[in-house]
Order: sequence, then C-alpha cells, then structure tokens
Amino acid sequence: MATLAYLAIQILHNTVAQNAQSQRVISEGFRTVNLLLARDRELLNVMSRGNKDFAALDEEEAMAFSNYTASFLRTYEDAYSDHRRGVLEDSYWEARIGNLGAYISQQGFQQWWDTPRVGTYVRNTAEMFRPEFVMLIVKLMNRDEHVNGTHRCP
Repeated sequence: MATLAYLAIQILHNTVAQNAQSQRVISEGFRTVNLLLARDRELLNVMSRGNKDFAALDEEEAMAFSNYTASFLRTYEDAYSDHRRGVLEDSYWEARIGNLGAYISQQGFQQWWDTPRVGTYVRNTAEMFRPEFVMLIVKLMNRDEHVNGTHRCP
C-alpha cells in the first residue's frame, strides 16, 4: 500500500513538473515572436498593414507577414496540442485563446489564411498545421463570422 501511495505522489509531482515545463516553453515561444515585433519596426509596420489588408502587401512584405504569422501560429499550435494532451492547464490555455481569436478575426489574417500557396511545399495554409489545430482556427473564424460577418469559409 505504501508503494502505491509513493507511486501516486511521484506521478502527481511529474504531472505538475510537466505542466510547469510546458507553460515555460510555450511562454518563451510567445515572448520570442513578440520580441521580433518589438525589435523590428519594419516588421511591425508590415504586420500592422498586413493585418488590415494582406492583399495590399508587396511580395517581400507578404513573405515577411507569412513567416511571422506561421511562427506565431506554431506557438499556438504547440500550446493547443499540450492542452489537448492535458499537459497545459486549462486556465493557461483559456488566457491565450482570446488573443488567438482576436488575431485571426482581422481581415488581413483571413485573407492570408485563404490565399493559395504558390511555389511552396503546400497548396494552402491549412496544410502547414495539424488537422486538429486547423479545425480550431476554422471554428474560431466561423464563430467570428456569426459575430461580425467577416469570414468566408474556404
């Protein structure tokens, strides 16, 4: 019986440690992508204009927007995966999901998401991410459509 109690305590400590480590890694990912904008006024300008109208960006600006946005989303994808596996606490995930919803509700993001990928290894944006994360993005965009009518389903 003492062995089972010891094992239960060890599992609990391991779970807590995994949650803390996952949260630290995800937070570092968010800090990294945010620092890119804080340190690079040109990128900040491109992101600001691109979030309003992705189609108005030139080719180089569109590439910068795409790379930053994909990195930003990859951080969310990792957090979502950890949350689904029970490694990331609900409260931490819920604090982040509102920011994701606000970002993807912007017209420029939706234009970017719907733009076919030419000359890349993927045909469309959805192929860049895990299917379960794509479903989350589409769900959030469709929820936003019901609120303000901004998104067309791909």
